Amino acid sequence: ECISRMIVWGELRSDNMTTGVATPNSLQQILKENILETNEYTTWLCFYQAINRCNTVLHYAPGVNAIDPNFTESELHATIAEATTLRALCYFYLIRTFRNVPYITKPSKDDSQVFQVKASPFDAILDSLISDVERVKDDAVRSYGEESVENTCRITRWGCYALLADL
Repeated sequence: ECISRMIVWGELRSDNMTTGVATPNSLQQILKENILETNEYTTWLCFYQAINRCNTVLHYAPGVNAIDPNFTESELHATIAEATTLRALCYFYLIRTFRNVPYITKPSKDDSQVFQVKASPFDAILDSLISDVERVKDDAVRSYGEESVENTCRITRWGCYALLADL
């Protein structure tokens, strides 16, 4: 779902793609900049699920490192870099599409937490994303293997640089 929304919110809204005869009305509305909550492509659920997973990794990874000698300090830093950058990528798509959105950096661990979070300003989120990725970029893995397929769907240092360029 995140990938399809990234395509719709990014490439489809640019001049890189065109619609065809059978384009669903929901996509036509997006192209007309009618981003109403009734449109199936305006749901944020998959992005906030990914953000929560990243927040969970960022919260628990240092504790795993403390008790598992196989999870090295360099692996911890690389994991933090990847989760931080993935979270920033999700927020990048959210803020460039909707501007002000709820900005959450703590994981949802139980039902005692407040889940109604008011939207944060675009500029504050953007500044935070840039700062976060700048802080971790040097810890990101340069490559996961020799073959390009081994580096697919993973955040590398070069992915951090690419996201920073967009931010």
